[in-house]
Amino acid sequence: MAGATQGALSDRLIGSKIHRDLAERLGVPEEAVVVESDGGRVRLSSVIPITEEQRSGAIGIAAATRGVVSVSADGLIVDQAPHPAE
Repeated sequence: MAGATQGALSDRLIGSKIHRDLAERLGVPEEAVVVESDGGRVRLSSVIPITEEQRSGAIGIAAATRGVVSVSADGLIVDQAPHPAE
């Protein structure tokens, strides 16, 4: 049982670290992206559209996080609306 508790704690820490890094490095609000971790296998999904740059950054941040063994980002919603050139 101790191993299961340790694994759950590690997964929570992984999720917290990824959320913090998404906010600090990409400006993605914590409530915008759902981070689920199970045994170091991370699943990213979003409740609001994010940019392609944020999606790529989120995958990179998650993959580089200590304890992560794989990343799935199929649940991330990317903003497909055309934006005027700046």
